[in-house]
Amino acid sequence: MVKYLVAALLILQSVAGICQITDATDTSGISRVLGQFNQVPALKAATWSFSLLNPKGSAIMSRHSEQALIPASTLKIMVTTAALDVMGPDYRFYTKLAYTGSIQDGTLEGDLWIIGGGDPSLGSGRGSLGGPDSVIEIWIQACQKAGIKKINGAVYGDGQLFGAADIPGGWPWDDIGNYYAPVLNALTLNENRLRFQFNTPAQVGQLSTIQSVVPNIPGLTIQNQVYSGPSGSGDETFVYTAPGSRQVLVRGTLPAGRTQYPVTGAFPDPEWAIALQLVEALKSKGIPVSRNGLSAANTERPANLKELVSITSPPLKELVQWTNELSLNGYAETFLRMLGTRSPSNPKPYAKGSVPSGLSFINNWLINRPNLRKADWNLNDGSGLSLRNTVTSASMTKLLYWTQSQSWSADFMASLPKSGQSGTMTRIAPQAPGRIVAKSGSLNGVKAYAGFVKGKSGSWYPFCILVNHAEGSGVAVRQALSPLFDALLTLP
Repeated sequence: MVKYLVAALLILQSVAGICQITDATDTSGISRVLGQFNQVPALKAATWSFSLLNPKGSAIMSRHSEQALIPASTLKIMVTTAALDVMGPDYRFYTKLAYTGSIQDGTLEGDLWIIGGGDPSLGSGRGSLGGPDSVIEIWIQACQKAGIKKINGAVYGDGQLFGAADIPGGWPWDDIGNYYAPVLNALTLNENRLRFQFNTPAQVGQLSTIQSVVPNIPGLTIQNQVYSGPSGSGDETFVYTAPGSRQVLVRGTLPAGRTQYPVTGAFPDPEWAIALQLVEALKSKGIPVSRNGLSAANTERPANLKELVSITSPPLKELVQWTNELSLNGYAETFLRMLGTRSPSNPKPYAKGSVPSGLSFINNWLINRPNLRKADWNLNDGSGLSLRNTVTSASMTKLLYWTQSQSWSADFMASLPKSGQSGTMTRIAPQAPGRIVAKSGSLNGVKAYAGFVKGKSGSWYPFCILVNHAEGSGVAVRQALSPLFDALLTLP
């Protein structure tokens, strides 16, 4: 009898180690799905973690919820909530055009300065915003209104609020330079996008030709190593560059026999590239510039600047909406850097507004939230693109629960993609539109979801599922997790 009792206790301990249930809510369906994960091919070799809280914030089910795993883009929950909390949902970024010297008989005896205030959306064309040409036209009209017909000086691009153009540690080399992993500082135009159009030969294995580059930046060296691939092979190109560089390498394959095939990267020196675009536009309007477009990096900004025009961004809550729904890495990284300008300590030799100062601020902010521990968050960026980031699902759900009591909670909830309706949740639980709102995350071998599921009573349950070392395509992993979402929808 004792033998059987010991065996029964061991079984119960084993089950408890797999799935802790600390609430009377019926979670048997969820437990059953989690117990079958190791039988699903895409999840057999995976390491995964799950946490579920009830509407009052108590844990009702967890599986290795204290295990630190790579969160991918679910990390954007952390930086967007911090931005809303610290800066407020109505905060707006600015970009100023100013000049030094004086205007005499239509000639500016001095320099133009484009001063970035961290606006990630400037000239992006998102929402009601115009594209980059509309921004440049505002700058030109401001010059004309001031009576400037000639510039006896240079045009400086100044993004020094965030220090030198940079990228976070841990970003994969084959991501840097692509549109989704832009080099950033406080001056951005059209999300720093650099668009190529390729013509590929009909024969497989032949070097392609670049038909056009927009914007066409004088002095930017582009090395083309893009070859024609099999028909139907799709875009297999990568754009490689480095912060502050003026060289770009495009490598890979595109389908054979195609014309005007688009590939999007990002220019590596934003200050220089944006200044040059304004110089070229001024010249096209008959306003000559004696010098050239220059980066203000390592250049002290003059104290006697006179403002010509200032452009403000949409409110932060709208930028957060785009960030979470479209998973915009550049926006999340901008929020991190902007928070860094408020850091009480400056981690020398880095400027306030740099990645290190942003991380320093975020770490301090996290430990001042209820029930959150710094040890649960190993942060290297604000977007989740770094493979060095790790979080625990338990800490993620605690953060989500905390957001619900904040004055900006509705703005944050509205920013999360909705099941069957928007963003990366469109194909999740289409039979229950809007009942699951969550930020997803995907990297090679990583799939994650964090957000809320609405129970049958209308109450919201915070949840987080982190999967690392998954096998197969992202679609296969998403399909493997589909029964979990169906089970979550049974919550009362």
